[in-house]
Amino acid sequence: LRYEAYTRMLANHEALSRAEVEQYYRELMKIRETNPDIREHYDGILVRAFYSIATGDYKEAVRSILICIDRPENQRYRYYMLNALCDAAQVVGDRDILLDASLELNRMQRDELANKAMERYRELQIVYDVNELQDENARLELSKHQTSLRASRTILLVSVLGLLITIGMVIVLWRQNRKMRRLANRIRA
Repeated sequence: LRYEAYTRMLANHEALSRAEVEQYYRELMKIRETNPDIREHYDGILVRAFYSIATGDYKEAVRSILICIDRPENQRYRYYMLNALCDAAQVVGDRDILLDASLELNRMQRDELANKAMERYRELQIVYDVNELQDENARLELSKHQTSLRASRTILLVSVLGLLITIGMVIVLWRQNRKMRRLANRIRA
């Protein structure tokens, strides 16, 4: 929706030149005039508030923001409106509005920081869990390798013992064979 996009751009008026502010405001008014759905859903007070701040009409900005800040359809702009209300109230010297807006803005920022901290905590928890799984995997791989190494040593030991026993049997059989030949030679002689 172009109306929403232009409204967001106007809400971010600090990044715009005066000509761009005027251009986007004209576009918003043109959309409001030509589109009955926009006229029905948006009364233009929010746009007027952002335009008034951007053009330096702070009294009108305070009046417009106070009218539309608590409307449900404007809640996505609440942070922008509170910032603008703080700026405008400070310029016009309305300390009560400045205090109320500053406290609400402070609460919103604390909530946002708490949400971001919780999000970071969850991310760190996931990283920690992944590292734990990787450590456990490395331990299992090491254990598997050590088990395989032990099995290889056992097979090597059994093979060496089998070879020694076989050599011992060959020696015993060879000696027996020599004794039998000598005995056979003695008997013949």
